[in-house]
Amino acid sequence: MRVGKIVLLVLIVILVYCPDIWAIPIRVGIMDNNFASLYHPYVQVRAQGQVLVHDVQNGQTHTFDQVVAFHPSDQGIHIMTDSHNVLLGPQLAVSPSQDLKLQLTSLTRGGAASFNPAYRGILEIALIDSSKLQLINQVDIEEYLYGVLPSEMPVSWPMEALKAQAIASRTYVLRAMLEKTNTLQGYHLDDSLSWQMYNNRIEDPLAIAAVDQTQGLVMLDASTRQIIQAFFHSTSSGVTVMACEVWGSSGEFFPSDHIPYLQSQSILKTPLVYDLTCEDGVKLFLKDSAVVAYDQDSPWYRWQITLSRQELENIINANLAMRYQLQPEFVSTLGKDGTFYSKPIPFSGIGTLVDIEVIHRGAGGNIIMLQISGTTGIYRIGKELNIRLLIRPSKIFSGGEDIVITRSDSPVVNHSILPSATVVMEKEHNSEHELETVQFFGGGNGHGVGMSQWGARGMALDGYNHLQILERFYRGIEFVDVNKVFKERQ
Repeated sequence: MRVGKIVLLVLIVILVYCPDIWAIPIRVGIMDNNFASLYHPYVQVRAQGQVLVHDVQNGQTHTFDQVVAFHPSDQGIHIMTDSHNVLLGPQLAVSPSQDLKLQLTSLTRGGAASFNPAYRGILEIALIDSSKLQLINQVDIEEYLYGVLPSEMPVSWPMEALKAQAIASRTYVLRAMLEKTNTLQGYHLDDSLSWQMYNNRIEDPLAIAAVDQTQGLVMLDASTRQIIQAFFHSTSSGVTVMACEVWGSSGEFFPSDHIPYLQSQSILKTPLVYDLTCEDGVKLFLKDSAVVAYDQDSPWYRWQITLSRQELENIINANLAMRYQLQPEFVSTLGKDGTFYSKPIPFSGIGTLVDIEVIHRGAGGNIIMLQISGTTGIYRIGKELNIRLLIRPSKIFSGGEDIVITRSDSPVVNHSILPSATVVMEKEHNSEHELETVQFFGGGNGHGVGMSQWGARGMALDGYNHLQILERFYRGIEFVDVNKVFKERQ
């Protein structure tokens, strides 16, 4: 599809969701260092000019020079500068005196290349339980995307891939605003991987250009005229997976209802000749070096892990009970009557690992149900994330030597999660038919739903434009400029 006529139904749907959605700034919860918590022990900001602090409780605005620190207390929020120590109310709105950014000097982002992030818009600071502060960035959606794009996709990638990412990210955040998932917490989404990364890399002119050149463009489901759920991930195996076979709210509703625009899509450069719903087909697919995809330049396109029985057993025992506690409906135990039902994992875990096997796969080759046989029982684990957080290839869980994931470039050591659920196993047994080692052959990195970012890069390098890239990943979509919709209403 191409950007075309904005039909009345589009306008109706947007108005029904929220009449003034495009006039409302996005509210982003800012997490602390390492994205460990939404609460901060203190906050310190720096501005090139003066800092304006508006006390919501009494309506007064105070002006301070450049560097201001905010500390929680029983009485309110203490404001500290080189020349001031002021007690204000429990809710503050902080902005620069000029049309610039506020640098958050109490926070670091960027990993090894650490820096103090700077924010456009307003920083809202709220006192929580007299001992910590909640920080929310209220910012225009397009300016929010300036901070998202370089954090989600390398700015060295082709402009058409960056523009595709800009539209996907804009669609994603607008859908989040419409659903208002976290409004009870005061924000629409946070700045972590749980949503989409924001200000984890410094703004860049190329990323800003990609946002500006696609300003207002979002994707709609052509059949319903609703804003789509524009999920994306790092790397596919060469085939994306169905959203309904990854997420579901309960055992009764998983796999969930099909989402027409989030189906399994081949992004191979050649026809897909393997049946990815069966073990042999997935094994041939993942081990066939002649399978050429737009993702193939990603270091995560193909990867391998080898674990001894003891390592795998320790990893499972370290994580299975937690998966049950968090999602008991997706962790079941074989009962005496031959049926599986949800029950607590024994204190001793699975005991000795006897076998591990795939019970069910999705259309894209992803594992939907994994079965673990141990001396204490037989257990089944469902859903992509549960499986990836069960087989965590790190010595933290194995209790032994470093665990190495081999890839097309440098290996990764002690990864915190199984890279993807599109994986097959080759098992070796000793002379007594006991499990000895398990080798995992995998493809891709992430949940596998929607747009593959590395796939978008490969398509852009092959001459696809940003709209063609998005149409490959999200089927049955249309593009609409929500700025035009909003202007037509005024």
